[in-house]
Amino acid sequence: MLLLGRYDGTGRLRYTDRTVPLAGTATAAFAEALAPAVGEHPWTARTFTAGWGRDVVDVSLVDPQLVV
Repeated sequence: MLLLGRYDGTGRLRYTDRTVPLAGTATAAFAEALAPAVGEHPWTARTFTAGWGRDVVDVSLVDPQLVV
């Protein structure tokens, strides 16, 4: 699953949506394209859930620069 965001007019990274769980091949492709976050990430200490506030999702924060 990918957590998606965009920068707002003030430069703050805002959470916008998430994908469904990804197939192994898609996960591998994104892993090659993304770089781990270095230093403080805008979403450090934030929690995300799988839906309706249940099931907290473990996340790996990445450098928020990839645009698709």
